[in-house]
Amino acid sequence: MARQMKVACLLGDGFEDTEFRVPYDRMRREGFEVVIIGAKKGAELRGKRGKEQVRADAGIDEVDPADFDLLFIPGGNSPDQLRANPRFVEFVKRFDQEGKPIAAICHVEDRPGRSRTGRSQRARRAGGD
Repeated sequence: MARQMKVACLLGDGFEDTEFRVPYDRMRREGFEVVIIGAKKGAELRGKRGKEQVRADAGIDEVDPADFDLLFIPGGNSPDQLRANPRFVEFVKRFDQEGKPIAAICHVEDRPGRSRTGRSQRARRAGGD
């Protein structure tokens, strides 16, 4: 039996509601384990449109990028908050250095810790404003 894919979802307040919910639900339906990572475990995080409210499954200090297969970063105001925290930036940089896939919606070029390696990357904007 194949191992279940484990997804790290970096999230802060003000995330774009649909850019979180639609991919999150789809990944779960497809059998992925999606772990919502906030600044602190149990922190309540709200979407910027007020439609979504979730709790962080883990805090950024409790997780290791090596334990995940995919990184998911929804857009909205959340990426700006994440970028201001060096622990989130380092998490993203490690993902990038290890060549693991990063799904950043809307803020593709603005993601925390974005690569400056010159490695070719394809990105496509989907949904959101």
